[in-house]
Amino acid sequence: MRATWLTISSIVIGVLALSATPARAALSASLTIDPVATRTTDRLVVIVTGSYTCGPVPQPQPNEGSNFADIFVSVEQASGRSIAQGENGVFAVCDGNPQTFEISIHSENIPWHGGQARAIGALFVQQCDEFFNCESARSDVDVQIKLQGGK
Repeated sequence: MRATWLTISSIVIGVLALSATPARAALSASLTIDPVATRTTDRLVVIVTGSYTCGPVPQPQPNEGSNFADIFVSVEQASGRSIAQGENGVFAVCDGNPQTFEISIHSENIPWHGGQARAIGALFVQQCDEFFNCESARSDVDVQIKLQGGK
């Protein structure tokens, strides 16, 4: 009888301990890229802007150990028989609230010109507990944008 009572007590205490552990909110990630990007006057850089929402990931951020969030954007633009291309990334703050971003992308080979281009973006968020059990969320976009400015 005493062993049964001890077993039942252990189970009840274990269940209470598990229910007292706060549950983490599910991570989310949403990314949009604005339809127009600005080209600098020297035609070597385009400035891509957009908005995102992600998280929530505990602060402080960015890049706090295994908790992090990054936005990465690449741009490609046909120019005759060549393709102008470039890529860059920034850290993202993921507090669950809408945020904006601005990324300067340098051309890796030939200058940008006005007109249509393709922007491919990704927002990646990761949160890990003290035992490195990790949860992640991702948002990918592939859009046509217009490069303007730089005259």
